[in-house]
Parts: sequence; structure tokens; C-alpha cells
Amino acid sequence: MRPRAEGFTLLEVLVAMAVLTVGLTSAIYLFASAARLQTETATTQKVCALADSVFAELDTRLSPEADLAALAVKKKTHPDYPRFKYSIHIIPLDAAEYELFVVVEVFWRRHGEEKRRKFHTIMFRHLSYRDAYKGAAPSRNEGR
Repeated sequence: MRPRAEGFTLLEVLVAMAVLTVGLTSAIYLFASAARLQTETATTQKVCALADSVFAELDTRLSPEADLAALAVKKKTHPDYPRFKYSIHIIPLDAAEYELFVVVEVFWRRHGEEKRRKFHTIMFRHLSYRDAYKGAAPSRNEGR
């Protein structure tokens, strides 16, 4: 009887290498997809933060005397987000222009292609104390 040789055959080594190659390729693809998704998520977070910042800044400037045409801007860069540009569109919803439909559109470039995302809300002009209480019931001190 011949003693059996120890070790692996060439066929077993080739099969193991094929399985290992498929496994490593899948893992590398998974890491590349995760990195791309993380980059897209970070960009989306910055875009949303920029829109929120623009809405907050606009809210502070919405006095009854504010000129809506001057507040609406086209492709302006925010100092905190230099890679992004934004536009503000303001549409009055009533004749007195106190209720406003505001659209903020954010633009950025990714791989040479311009991307954009729109955000919208309804905002109100800030009324002065006197304007807010016009027509309200007289105070206790009035009429004495």
C-alpha cells in the first residue's frame, strides 16, 4: 500500500482562491458603497443646514416694511457654506403680503454636474405691537 501524500491538490487551492476572490470583491464593493453613501449623507446634511440657516436669517428680516423683491436672491453664496449657492423665491399669499410662501433652492456641483434641492415653507411678516393688536378688545385701562 502506498502512503497518502499530505497537503492540498492544485484543484482545491484554485477553488479556495476563487471563493476568497468572490468574498473580497464583495467586501470591497460594500465598503465603496458605504463610503459613497456617507458622502451623499454628509452633503444632504449640509444642504438641509444651509436651507435652515437661510430660512432663519430671512425670518429675522421679515418686518412689515421689508421689500420682498430685495429679500429674494438668485444664486448667492452663504459665508458658512462656500461650496453651495442658494436662491430665495417669495410668493405673497394674501393681498397685504403678510403671509408668504417661501422657496429656498440650494445648488452644488458633484462630479461636474449641478445638483439642486428645493425647500419650502410658509412664513409671516413680523407685526409691530400696534399692528398685532389692532381691533383687539380694549385694555382694562382704556375707557376709565
